[in-house]
Amino acid sequence: MECEKDEKECLNCGASISLGNFTVHEAFCVRNLVKCPTCNSVVPKVSFEEHSIQEHALTRCEVCKMRIPKFKLANHQGTCPARLIVCSYCELEFPANSYEEHVDRCSSRTELCSGCRKFVMLRDLQTHACVLSYPFESGTKKPEPTGDPDFTSDLELATRLQYMELNQAVSKLVKTEQASMNQEVPRKSYT
Repeated sequence: MECEKDEKECLNCGASISLGNFTVHEAFCVRNLVKCPTCNSVVPKVSFEEHSIQEHALTRCEVCKMRIPKFKLANHQGTCPARLIVCSYCELEFPANSYEEHVDRCSSRTELCSGCRKFVMLRDLQTHACVLSYPFESGTKKPEPTGDPDFTSDLELATRLQYMELNQAVSKLVKTEQASMNQEVPRKSYT
């Protein structure tokens, strides 16, 4: 049995080949295979021209319209500056190159805390002290008491329910206004 030290790298394809098989491999490899200088793929010599045409032909990104080699398209689509990203605050889509600026503005909007009656920025809402001390599931029509003594009052329960419904209505209104301001940005479909 040969150990890993008894291997040699083929200069044509880059594979590590055992010394016992190296001469046969090298003769076959040099005669039949070629390493593409553009993408480093090892392809049969007879199909190298086809490989070059199919993989290295310029194609157009459907989002930004930039022309790039086909073999780079998948990577480009994940990093394209014009790809759309959904905002976690308003659920609208924005191009990646303006997303951070949008999130900074969008998360700076405020909502009234029903616990302390202070306005809290959306980015801080999840860690706001009142939200943490009054746990409830967002969007729930009838919040269930958690056993927490601060959550037992019927009046408080009704106030929190009204707050949640108002919060949902305001969010829908904000989304509608933002969508009308950014008509060139496609709206998210809820069908």
